[in-house]
Order: sequence, then structure tokens, then C-alpha cells
Amino acid sequence: MKNLLAILSLLLFYGNLNAQSDETLRQLFAGGSASFSFQKNQVPYIGTILGIPGAIYSSNPNDSRTYSVYFSSNFGKEINQHWSVGLKLLYRNNTNKSETPVTFMSSVLVDTKRTSHQIGTGFFARYIFNPSKKFNFFLQPFIDINTATENSKTDNNTTSDRKVNYLAFGSDAGLLYNINEKFRVTVTVGGLSFAVGKWKNLLNDDSNNFFIFNSSFRSSAIYFGGEFKF
Repeated sequence: MKNLLAILSLLLFYGNLNAQSDETLRQLFAGGSASFSFQKNQVPYIGTILGIPGAIYSSNPNDSRTYSVYFSSNFGKEINQHWSVGLKLLYRNNTNKSETPVTFMSSVLVDTKRTSHQIGTGFFARYIFNPSKKFNFFLQPFIDINTATENSKTDNNTTSDRKVNYLAFGSDAGLLYNINEKFRVTVTVGGLSFAVGKWKNLLNDDSNNFFIFNSSFRSSAIYFGGEFKF
């Protein structure tokens, strides 16, 4: 986290040196985005925390429901007409509930529930391709530090309790519309990301390292947000 703050401080200092002649190019901004999804009997389940530590499936004729909620907030500063830099915070929750056969084709069912929580913080840069227009396309490279937990239960008995720590980096893509000089709306449509980290099962101390490449150009990766300049 200290390294992220040091990088941001250097970029902001550079921006101050190169934009002193135009105050409008050095505006601060704050905002956020959110996403919600609900799936019933989806095979496979999409939208887990980068697929960590595994996907959730509905593999039987009984009902399976999955909820996913995502929130993020950001604070940044414009360096010039095209580039901005900033910090962000994020939170994600996934919950799956289903009735699952004890064995394949078994008539004996057990209630299963898997819940995951993720929090993270990181640094981002944003490049706007056509800043003179109200409607813009942008790319947003990022690097995040994340921690997540995933708890699995069968008939209210905990079968797995995992903790995950990982570093994610990549680039999102999105659309931006300037409503006026102070407020704009954003739509992030996903992008490419890499993650490296480690998970550990707190029940039995099993653990392993992992590496993930993820592409998320899909409807479930759309996040709607807004930003206010001041």
C-alpha cells in the first residue's frame, strides 16, 4: 500500500508541474460504480472473484440461486486532457444456495451454501481518447491488492473456510458521458486482468499458490457509475 501511495504522489507532482497554466486540467474527481446480478440454475456460474478458488455450478434439476453484488469508489486527479490517476476501493459479495445430491443421480439431497466476500484497494490510471467530446471511450490500467474469504456449508456444517490474498493487475475498458462540467456517468465493460496469490483453508491448513488470466468482456462484467468533479 505504501508503494501505491508513493507512485500516486509522484504522478500527482508531475501533473502539477505540467498543468499549472490550466486549472481545469487539474480537477479532482470522486465517484464510484456498482453492479448486481442474480442467476437461477445457471451452468456454469459466472462472476466469481476472478474464479477464486473455484466456480459454482448447478448440476442437478433442483433450484440453485446465486447473487452477486459489487461496489467500488474512486478518488483521482486529472494530469492533462487525456490522463488521470487515482486510488480506488472495492467490495464484492457472492452467495450461492442450492440442493445438491449426495452422489450423482442420488435421491438424497443436502442443502449447500457458498458465500464469498472480497475487499481491495489499488491504484488506477485512465486514458480518455477524445476528451473534447461529451461521449468518450477510455482505457483504465490498474493494480489492486485484494483479500477474500470463501465459506462453504453443507446442511449448516462448515466444510471449507478459505482465505485468499492476491495481487491483480490489468486494464478495464469503458464509456464516459459528460452531463455537464461537474458530473459525468461511466459504464465499465470489463477488460483483461492477471492475478497472482495464495489461498489457505483455515479448517485443515491446506494451501496453494495460483495464477489467473481473466477476460471479462461480457454482460455480467458491466458496471454503472458516476463521478463528480470539484
